[in-house]
Amino acid sequence: MSDDRSPVSNLDFQIGDEHFRKLIEEWEDSSVYVVDEAGIIRSWNAGAFKMKGYLREEVLGRHFSLFFPEEERASGVPGKALREARNNGRYEGESWRLKKNGSRFWARVVIRPVDPSGGYPGFFVISWDLTNRNEAEQRLLLMAEAAPSAMIMVNGEGNIVLANAQVEKLFGYERSELLGKPIEMLVPERFRRSHHGHRAGFLASPQVRPMGAVRDLFGLRKDGTEVPVEIGLNPITTQDGVFVLSSIVDIADRKKAEQDIARYAEELRLRNEELSNTNKELEQFAYISSHDLQEPLRKIISFSERVSSSADLKGSEREYLERINAAGQRMKKVIEDLLQFSRLASGRVVFERTDLRQVLIELLADLDVKISESGARITLGDLPVIRANGAQIRHLFQNLILNSIKFAKKGTPPEISIQSQAKDGMFEIRVRDNGIGFDQKYADKVFQPFQRLHGKNEYEGTGIGLSICQKIVNYHRGEIRAESAEGRGATFIVTLPVGAGEGGHEPV
Repeated sequence: MSDDRSPVSNLDFQIGDEHFRKLIEEWEDSSVYVVDEAGIIRSWNAGAFKMKGYLREEVLGRHFSLFFPEEERASGVPGKALREARNNGRYEGESWRLKKNGSRFWARVVIRPVDPSGGYPGFFVISWDLTNRNEAEQRLLLMAEAAPSAMIMVNGEGNIVLANAQVEKLFGYERSELLGKPIEMLVPERFRRSHHGHRAGFLASPQVRPMGAVRDLFGLRKDGTEVPVEIGLNPITTQDGVFVLSSIVDIADRKKAEQDIARYAEELRLRNEELSNTNKELEQFAYISSHDLQEPLRKIISFSERVSSSADLKGSEREYLERINAAGQRMKKVIEDLLQFSRLASGRVVFERTDLRQVLIELLADLDVKISESGARITLGDLPVIRANGAQIRHLFQNLILNSIKFAKKGTPPEISIQSQAKDGMFEIRVRDNGIGFDQKYADKVFQPFQRLHGKNEYEGTGIGLSICQKIVNYHRGEIRAESAEGRGATFIVTLPVGAGEGGHEPV
């Protein structure tokens, strides 16, 4: 310690308290030195040498402003710090300081008056190198500033110590208006009392936590308006205690969208309820109408047959009666098909395990007479077992088979093949024939009710059969389409899900 080149020495002036003198000399973890009232350095400890790099003789007698950056010296910061320490008994702050080699380091500085009883007025200057902490803080500031959402950090007392540009946009405050202020200034008045408790509870058990998942949260803007927000809390533990970094997202647009969706859902529910009631009314109307229409039709057909059997009729009279009878039969068929069509849109459809091959074998047995009369040849490939409504599936393929028989080429026996293959989680079932076919441009038209591509006198039928097929397939959450060319037959492709109607509920 007596060497003139020693980085430290005993105090060059007397301080009455021996404890302070010993503390200053041996304290290596912090820079501690004493300046007189004018700011001239009068002592230098090991920590000061270690932090700033100056030997004792290089600093004694020099003004302590040599550790301040040029911009702070120019603005008189060193003198202001001493005056504050003299007037308030303490100065404390953080800013850049200079080492001997000219490099900067971030320092926390405390200046306190020397005990007057020591016989010499002056100040202790104590500083700590916080460069590493400051670099971490700078990284945090850069990350917060780049964040797309509002970022606010509060200390253990609930005061704001960081706010990014998005906070200014969201709440309408300048950052300078927020720093140092309690976070409750951004909380609506009705929530502030409970917010204190929530904040204390979080600090008691800090962990990453979202807020707003189960209850609505609102932020208070500078203009007094409120904004719905979602908040994520992240505790950050430092040597100065626990800080809480909050990510705040404006969810006003999301809330509006949710409200719109809820409103649309309610409107849709009411509309579906209206449609359901309308369908029930239409079903009842169709049933009553078909019953009321069929009764007089039966009489017309019955009496026309009786009259036509009379031997007293002239040729033209018999022809007219036969026309009446034929028209009545066609009308009866139309009414029956309409009733069937309307029933497909109502009631609970029960689905069960259905062996499609077995359904078709039984169907072909029932159509044996029609098949024999037409000379049709029908082949079945491998067909799947599906969950479906057996009665509807039977009706579907009955209509398709009879359609192929009906539109056979004159003089050519119908050849019909029914094949199936699994494709992308679906079963694709093809019903192919060698009939007259149709122009592909009419492929959609054939499924529309009462849309006929041929005259009713040329080919019998009501024009509803393929519409019924489409409705059945739709109820099974599938699709049906047609491929054809004039004179080259037609192929109807029915696509059904592997688990069509799984669970026994009506498909939607």
